Amino acid sequence: MIVSSLKKKNSSVELYFEDGNSIVVDYGVVVSNGIRKNDDLSQDKIEYLLNRSELKKIQNYAFRFLGIRNHSSLEIKLKLFKKKFPHDLVNEAVNDLLDRNILNDQQFAQQYLEEKTTKGKSGPGKIKSELIRKGISREILEELFAKADNTQTIETALKLAIKKQKSIKEKDFKKSKQKIFSFLHNKGFDSDIIANVLNKLKLDDE
Repeated sequence: MIVSSLKKKNSSVELYFEDGNSIVVDYGVVVSNGIRKNDDLSQDKIEYLLNRSELKKIQNYAFRFLGIRNHSSLEIKLKLFKKKFPHDLVNEAVNDLLDRNILNDQQFAQQYLEEKTTKGKSGPGKIKSELIRKGISREILEELFAKADNTQTIETALKLAIKKQKSIKEKDFKKSKQKIFSFLHNKGFDSDIIANVLNKLKLDDE
């Protein structure tokens, strides 16, 4: 099909053909493929241009999501799937962003852990479960939590326990202790951390 003219529209270019048909292609795709007036494009070439344009559109959506906040690669994939984009192109787009380090699951996990730790509302177990749901690999998690500051974890658990202790009206020592244990366990702290915290609390065994 012979290209009779090209008309740029924002970030796209509409290619008009001599038979009266037209297609809209991403501007960058047109430039990178050197498309010009009077070019004779095969059907395969036209399909390729449309395919690459769809890929660009997918990547632009990914950049919008990343402009709001950092995401894991799985989070980006799931959001793009919801937009009804072809799965093969979504996977290609995400893999390209990973290759260019625009998406980085290790950096995302590190940032997520730091933010959650700073907020002081969750323990390592809960944070790890959340990261698993976000698609972070076991290898990344093992390395990440192996370097985690145990002192900070204890301080966070202690602050939560003190706050919880003030809200407990139970006078029975064992029941009060059990409530704090369950509370911290549900927050994602392991038994060793909880035992350490309980030893620091002023619980009168009367």
